[in-house]
Amino acid sequence: MQFPKFTTANSTPACQLRFHFHWYTRGRQPLFLSSAIATLLQNGLDIVVADNGYHLLEFDVSPSVLKTLMSLKNSTAILE
Repeated sequence: MQFPKFTTANSTPACQLRFHFHWYTRGRQPLFLSSAIATLLQNGLDIVVADNGYHLLEFDVSPSVLKTLMSLKNSTAILE
């Protein structure tokens, strides 16, 4: 399931610096099977994104992988 966050409806401009974040479970065990876990992960990412001024462009949860595409602030150093 994918949850695109940046649409024309919420037209706050996204920044140019993009960050692809993939997090795999240990041994690629299928730990993200329940929709409650996917919701929990999305809520946690929403908090991190809101606190830091990022844009969550895409969010995808499969049984053993969490994938996101975030747009970071232009003022964010690449090494941060």
